[in-house]
Amino acid sequence: FNSAISACEEDGRWEKALQLLIMAQHTVDCNIITFNSSISAFEKGCEWAKALELLGGMAKNEVESNVVTFNAALVVYGRACDWEMALLFLSTMAQKNVQPDSFLSIQRLVHVRSLVSGGMPCNC
Repeated sequence: FNSAISACEEDGRWEKALQLLIMAQHTVDCNIITFNSSISAFEKGCEWAKALELLGGMAKNEVESNVVTFNAALVVYGRACDWEMALLFLSTMAQKNVQPDSFLSIQRLVHVRSLVSGGMPCNC
C-alpha cells in the first residue's frame, strides 16, 4: 500500500490515495510511511482538512511523527493559511526532539515567515 499511496502523491491523485489508505487501514497496520504519503497526497490535492485529520489520526494509531511528518504538516498549515498552527507545530517538533533536515529548516521556515508577514498566498 505504501508504494501505491506514494505514487498517488506524485501524480496528485489524492482521491485514489484516500481509497488506498482506507483499504490499508482495514487490512494491515498503517505505519509512518502510509501516513506521511497520504498527508502529502492530500496536501498536493488541496485537501487540507483531510491532511490535518490524518495528522490527528497518527496519534490515535500510536504512530510517532518524524521529520517527514513535520515537513508535510508545515506545508499543509501554510497552504491553509494557519500560520499560528504552523508555529505551534514547530514548537511541538522541538519538544519531541525531532531534528530538522535542511529542507525543513530552510524551505519551511521561510514559508512560515512569509505567511506571518502576509507575503504568500494561502491557496493552491
